Parts: sequence; structure tokens; C-alpha cells
Amino acid sequence: MLIERSIAVLGFSHLTLQEYLVAKHIQLNPSEIKHLRDNFDNQEWREVTLLYAGLIDDATEIVKGILEPPTESRWLLGGYTLGEAKGCDVGITQAILERLFGDLEKTEQPSETLLSVLSSVCADYVDEPNTPEQLLSGRLIQHVESRAALTGPAVRILGKARITKAVAPIADLLRNPVPGLQDEIVRSLVLFGNIALPSIHECIRKSSAQMRLAEAILVLQH
Repeated sequence: MLIERSIAVLGFSHLTLQEYLVAKHIQLNPSEIKHLRDNFDNQEWREVTLLYAGLIDDATEIVKGILEPPTESRWLLGGYTLGEAKGCDVGITQAILERLFGDLEKTEQPSETLLSVLSSVCADYVDEPNTPEQLLSGRLIQHVESRAALTGPAVRILGKARITKAVAPIADLLRNPVPGLQDEIVRSLVLFGNIALPSIHECIRKSSAQMRLAEAILVLQH
């Protein structure tokens, strides 16, 4: 675990282990939380913040701290933190998700960071969405089904998040593809692995005349 970085200087062989130990130390010593708060804008401390959020039962206070002040980078960090947290106040969770989804809607080409944050927060569901995280997934699935302007980003987010409820709607896009999105659709379905195969087979069965065989083979072979 330790390696010699220079003469008489030891360091951790994996940075993640070091970050975890820092987060664990802060969890066990609450008075040390000030070090975390002082470094919310320091990228080198981002993983420590996320690991700490995953260690505690309720991340409400740490998320509140992140949003003071509510700058763009802090909203993104707040979203990432929700994705790692075991629990957080519903009102705060909804506020962050509404802000991030609003950024997605008003941005013509959303950043990879925003897409990653949203994918980290999305949650799967069986019947109807209930939690804010599940409702976010439901809204994105609606955009896929409606083939609206956000279809591309929605497909990417849902694929990265492995939201199984979205597999059938995404696979259905193969039958009536949105111009320019075929590669994105294929990449997202590949992320689901074998889970996507029944939906892909059903899509092929329903649209053999409309869907080129080469496209179907491309998806199945990835």
C-alpha cells in the first residue's frame, strides 16, 4: 500500500486509498469537517467529499454547506454528492435536481460534467417513480419517448446510469431513429449488456422492414 516516492518519503500507491482514509478520519472526528468545508472548490478534495458523503447516514448538512455559495460548480458538486449519499433532505435533493435539469434544458450542448452528474443521481424503478432521483429518470425517459430536443442527452444519461426502465424506449429508437443519434443509441444499449438483448430482439421483430439488418447486427455484436 505504501511506496517510496523519494529518499525517506513514503506515499500511498493508490490515491483512492489515501482519499478514503482522509474521509474516514473526518467521519470519525467531526471537528475535522472544517478541512472539508474549506476545500469544496479544490478539485483535489472532490473525491474526499464524495467518499465522506457515502460514509455518513445523512448528507443533508454537507450538501447545504456545498451550496453556500450556490455557484455553478457548487451545484454540480452538490449533484455528485447526492449520487454518493445514503440519504439527504428531500427538499434539498429536489432543488438540486431541478437546477441541474434546468441547466440541461437550456443548454444546446450540455457539458460532459453535467451529463455525468445527472447520471450519477438517476435511480431505477419498477412501476412508477417515487423519489426525486426516480422522477428524474422518469422525466428523461419521457424525453426519449417523445423524441424531443433532449433525446440525445437523455439517452446518454440513462445509458451511463444503467436505468433498466429506459432500455425498451431507447431500443425502440432503432426502429424510428432520430437523425444523428444512431451511434449514441448503440453506445447506450451496449452499456446495458445482456439486459438490452430482449428489447433489441423485440425491436428487430417488429420492424424488420424498417430497420436495416446491419444496424441490428451492430448492436448485438458489441
